[in-house]
Amino acid sequence: MAELAQAGDFCPNPACSDYERLGGKIIRHGRTRAGVQRFKCLSCGRTFTATLGTIFYRRLTAEAEILECLALLAEGSRISSASCCTASAAPSAP
Repeated sequence: MAELAQAGDFCPNPACSDYERLGGKIIRHGRTRAGVQRFKCLSCGRTFTATLGTIFYRRLTAEAEILECLALLAEGSRISSASCCTASAAPSAP
């Protein structure tokens, strides 16, 4: 059975010769300040993170909080109700 591609299995750069080719020359290249794995393509030199192409890319909100909000919305909660339940909800102006 075929396996799904994981982050870091291929280069997301359209100008790269290994673009979307599984088993390309991808290495781990440290982590971001937020702790997300960073990868580097040895063919084109571009770096990218494991969250590239997901809803978590370049977000400062914790993944758990985003998933909690999505779960509340999926259960039928209103957006205003979901925003009141989250930890980082900004207080409304008086």
